[in-house]
Amino acid sequence: MEKFFNNISQLIENEGINVTSLESEIGASQGVLSRAIRKHSSISVEWVIKLLKKYPKYNANWLLTGKGNMLKDGADAPYLEPVNWIKDDLSRYEGSHDRAALERVGLRLDEICKVRNISYDTLASILGIKRATLLIYIAGNKEVPASLLETLMLKMPEINPMWLLLGYGDIFNKKIIQ
Repeated sequence: MEKFFNNISQLIENEGINVTSLESEIGASQGVLSRAIRKHSSISVEWVIKLLKKYPKYNANWLLTGKGNMLKDGADAPYLEPVNWIKDDLSRYEGSHDRAALERVGLRLDEICKVRNISYDTLASILGIKRATLLIYIAGNKEVPASLLETLMLKMPEINPMWLLLGYGDIFNKKIIQ
């Protein structure tokens, strides 16, 4: 988690804002991030997702693990994607998927098991959690903590962070697979 909080601090510095401004911009109560940074405690994945939606030029893999570039390729060029790219992308799937389900991280953990053909026990072991805890996350009964996503990104770097967090793009990073 320490690397994650260092990266948030870098993002804050790069944006020329302070922690309180960042909390306000992502809709968090004052102190949510600053307390977590100070105490090195975990934060809800909800705040990570909101942060990446608010600042789409930042590389999710870098934010979670410190690997890769801080900014996405071409992020320093004028931003040409539509403002509502997430809504546009999700609208393509509405016929076959529940939109709310696409936005849930827990379901993507289930998808990883299916695509990788691994059991829940195996994924739970990789993540260092109990099978029952994994099933609670998959069922959506508890938010997936950012620290667990960080572990997943470190253990399975081929997983596309944007897909994992937002359901956007392909499940696998094409650069790593090729």
